[in-house]
Amino acid sequence: MNWIASGLIFTTALLGLNAYAKEEVTPTDWKTECVGRYQISVPGDVEVATQSKRYFLKGGIRPSGVTFNNGDSASRSDFFALGSIEVSPVLEASEYAKYKSEELNFKNPQMKLVTTRHPTGEGFNRDWTRGISATLFEAGRIYKMKAPMADEDPLPYRTNVKAARDAFIKNLATRKTFELPSPTDICFPFGYIKGDGKEFRMIGVAMRLLDHPDVEIFFKDMEARNQEDSVASQFRGSRGQVEFFWSYYGPTLGNKLDGVLDHYRSIKLGGYTGQYAFATIARPVPGNDGDEEREESDSERKARIKKDIADGNVPLDYGFMAYYQGDETKVKTNEPNLMLYVIRTASRAVAAGKQPVTEAELKAMAFQIAASIKRRTD
Repeated sequence: MNWIASGLIFTTALLGLNAYAKEEVTPTDWKTECVGRYQISVPGDVEVATQSKRYFLKGGIRPSGVTFNNGDSASRSDFFALGSIEVSPVLEASEYAKYKSEELNFKNPQMKLVTTRHPTGEGFNRDWTRGISATLFEAGRIYKMKAPMADEDPLPYRTNVKAARDAFIKNLATRKTFELPSPTDICFPFGYIKGDGKEFRMIGVAMRLLDHPDVEIFFKDMEARNQEDSVASQFRGSRGQVEFFWSYYGPTLGNKLDGVLDHYRSIKLGGYTGQYAFATIARPVPGNDGDEEREESDSERKARIKKDIADGNVPLDYGFMAYYQGDETKVKTNEPNLMLYVIRTASRAVAAGKQPVTEAELKAMAFQIAASIKRRTD
């Protein structure tokens, strides 16, 4: 289904920026996915990023990172519930057998192998000097949980990683995209952890529309954590998080934010008031991709690229990013940190023989996605 061609063109698409903020209504026929303990609606089927098949089947040193099926990176994705979680694409039984064989034959005097059996699948555990892991093969996917020992873990709540692993094995459940479990459960791609609503979570998921592969949507839900004292004042709080993102997004470091007097505006995310900003993004071309040697400062580079944008010398894309910085002193009242971005990479649509969405369409979509975000309830 092409959501633009089928009548989901947004009536707000050609209105001014201030008008967008007033039209926060999500179409009722959109599909709803769960991330952490929240839900988010999108205008059609999506591809959800996971660890790549190559990551699990390469053997030896495995390249880190979360990707889409074609290898496009989704570097901000993060799945943490009871431990750091990795999820594979669908694998053949023979591919899992190859992965398991490599793992079982990997010799390390500091590591101990324990074979285990999940109630609905199979897998194995590893213990070593500084951590533990559990690997389960369920519904054609590998689900792996890793956690360092308490004295290696920066999270202050960690006390017993082996108990956390036991809880992961006991409470892991698989699911399909758009399948919503209990509000107290913690969702990540193709799975969830059954919980009581008190477990720490940090889940950031990247997805992109199948009909519009140029549109990437990222949403992150995590238990509120205040920023470190070392973070510069301009990057603190909800507004600061948005400024930091657009200051360093992409290879060009030359993003141009919408608005003349103020680039940042208020927006509701999951019932909380955060901040957002739209940006025009300069995509790299030979000579401005940041890899070449140049005798210029970051500020000079940004000025050069913004001039290139104004002069029409670089391909342009568009993006929306919103953030709510929660208060960790209010965690017992379910205070979260929430992050959302909706970004166009036009070349991905062109490569698939599709027409990229327009700037106006992306802006309208972003507001409607933001309006859909809410904590799951019964």
